Amino acid sequence: MIRSAGKFAVVISLIVVSVCPAPPPAATPDVSVADDITVSLVGRIQPVTDPILLSTNATAANRVTVSGSGKITGDVNVGPGGVPATVIKLTSGGQITGVQGVQTVGILFPDIDEPTGMGASVGNKTYTSGSTTTLSANLHCDDLTVTNLAVLQISGNVKILVEDDFKVENIGRIRLLDGATLEIYVKSEVKIQTAAQFNATTWDPSLVKLFVLGSDPVTIQGLANVFCIINAPYADLRVRTASRLRGTFQGAGLEVSGFSIFEVVKTASQLFSDVSVATGFNVQTATDANMGASLHWGDLDNDGDLDAVVNGNSTARKMLSVSQGTTFVASTFGGGDVRRQGALADMDNDGDLDFWSVSVGGWDTESYFENNGLGVFTDRSHVGLNGPSNNEGLGLADVNGDGWMDVLMFSGDANWIGLNQATTPLTIVASADAAYGLDDPGDYGNGVFVSSGDVNNDGFADFFQHYAGGRLFLSDGDGTFTENTGAISIVTADGASTDKAGSAWADFDNDGDLDLFAARFDSGQKGYLWKNTGGVFSNVTTSAGINDTTGQRSGCWGDYDNDGDLDLYVVTRGNNANVMYQSMGDGTFTTVDEGAAATGDGHDCVFVDYDNDGDLDLSVTQEDATNTLLQNKLNNNNYLEVRAVGGGSGRTVKSANGARVELFAADGVTLLARRDLAAGRGYGGAEPMWVHFGGVDAAASYVVKVHFRSSVATTTVVPSLASTTIGATTIPQMLTVEEPARLMVKRFWTKSAEQRGTAMTTLRSAPGFVRPVKDLVHLRSLPQ
Repeated sequence: MIRSAGKFAVVISLIVVSVCPAPPPAATPDVSVADDITVSLVGRIQPVTDPILLSTNATAANRVTVSGSGKITGDVNVGPGGVPATVIKLTSGGQITGVQGVQTVGILFPDIDEPTGMGASVGNKTYTSGSTTTLSANLHCDDLTVTNLAVLQISGNVKILVEDDFKVENIGRIRLLDGATLEIYVKSEVKIQTAAQFNATTWDPSLVKLFVLGSDPVTIQGLANVFCIINAPYADLRVRTASRLRGTFQGAGLEVSGFSIFEVVKTASQLFSDVSVATGFNVQTATDANMGASLHWGDLDNDGDLDAVVNGNSTARKMLSVSQGTTFVASTFGGGDVRRQGALADMDNDGDLDFWSVSVGGWDTESYFENNGLGVFTDRSHVGLNGPSNNEGLGLADVNGDGWMDVLMFSGDANWIGLNQATTPLTIVASADAAYGLDDPGDYGNGVFVSSGDVNNDGFADFFQHYAGGRLFLSDGDGTFTENTGAISIVTADGASTDKAGSAWADFDNDGDLDLFAARFDSGQKGYLWKNTGGVFSNVTTSAGINDTTGQRSGCWGDYDNDGDLDLYVVTRGNNANVMYQSMGDGTFTTVDEGAAATGDGHDCVFVDYDNDGDLDLSVTQEDATNTLLQNKLNNNNYLEVRAVGGGSGRTVKSANGARVELFAADGVTLLARRDLAAGRGYGGAEPMWVHFGGVDAAASYVVKVHFRSSVATTTVVPSLASTTIGATTIPQMLTVEEPARLMVKRFWTKSAEQRGTAMTTLRSAPGFVRPVKDLVHLRSLPQ
């Protein structure tokens, strides 16, 4: 038995070699590597260890730029006649696992065991001279050679153990018959060369696994075509002279040269697994499409685990997480009939999350559910906001900047603002006055769900309503709104009680402003992706690759693969599979499976790290079916989570709903990503109360800026050194940012120690305080 060392140090060089021109491959290159250019990628590399360091030949003339962890861009160089000299092509969100660049690191590779029960070696085995042989049993040999037009066919599930060299050459072929799989274990050198074909009939690399147990190189050269998964802990991979490898590689080093192509594709393994039953999340909440099974995640009982409220007309549920997120205990919420849109927020500024619903037990009955801090809710009814009828959508925001959460109700008869009176018990004063800018003719009706975000970056939440082709209400910062679509136009099912759909804001292109995905209910039609450029929106749906035409109800954004780019998940209606769009990092998306189809008549979806392990899991609700919870098995530390705590009255609501959170590079200037905390979205739901950033190097330094109402709190953080403790739970790589104190005032008197004379007032900011907004400082003299 040969067993790889569990951990070892290697020095790796990524090499590019210049060769004589050869006919270019037919495939259109995504990435080019040429003379003296180490690597130039348009796509993503996911390493085993972090950070990626590409330094070979990185000079002023030969630049290699690393932008965040796991993403590399650089100059694209071409060979003679403009033909790419070498191509590494990433497709279907593929990844190269291994260490790229020049560095000395310790890598933990899985142990590789040679297969057991193989019997004695039969000596050298050669297939040659145009023969065709079918192998249906395991084979143990010294050398294995397939050459001179010979064909070795694999039938069934076969393992081959090669004690020495493995060669496929001179147009030799190894191919799989239907339903076959192959594992080859090689202890010495591997050469696939001179127009050899290795699994070129199925084109599915997951069916063939090549394990290299020694340190001799794996060479693919001379117009060879190879489709397999290669695991070579000690060995280098060399793809040369117009050859092609499609699959994945994990090993010591990589060289791709001479018009060769490395297509890195997904294997059969999937990131998500369904844990709905195991965790107790599989309860049913909705039987009617018009009711909306919306998802709301937050720490309801302040124990450090995320819980959920799930709306629905069947049995709306409160899902309390116990045992570090491994189990959910479900109980009926609000009598079971809590319909359409809702939201979590600290309505009374007492440090826990309360809940507001637009419809409880009927279309005209809104309710405030007060939390006692332990996750126990009491229905306090409308607390003064009882004017709206035929209630549709909801927005929670501090619209007048007093540090108390106000309520926006989007209803069939009017759009209402309910101003929080900052009283105990809580009271709301409601108005549908057109002066607020929400209630002009044509701005209200049967539009249902509302999404929110700070669209114009002024510190106040803005709202998009699915009505009359889409209505975008921009806050004026004084409690009023101006309707301005910014050129957004969507098809809405106005007046159709069952044709409901939702939308979601996110900065998918990492340029600092919010873009919009809007679902479309109609079958045969795509949803919409609107890109924000300075407040003007352009429809980039088709060019971005959003191409599924199944009728949709909602969508959500999240960086599920921790590569620094937001991915999009779209929930479809009818008995259809939902769609995962993986971001390619260049403003485009590709559809991937990942085990996240969750087929059914979908309602709402939310990316959420329910188990606090640093990768985003996925929750989905469906009509006439139980809820789905999909656990992400990514298992890396390329993330940072941020929890924001507002100062309360006179500053930011304590739950900090709507706060803009930005992640910068260590210079504090280069913006990497932004998130909007607890923004309304989807089929009546909201984003979680904690935000997640992927694509970070856990050992590097970053700057986080949280835009509170009173100031911007700026914090430097190394993710691996950050943690937050809530109750008995410590959450790794979570940064908690509290709103800084207001200006501190100190007085002294000039004439004597007595408190009289000319008053001199000095002002200084508390630590972390950057800028005051909407604060007036009045100075006056005391009487003589």
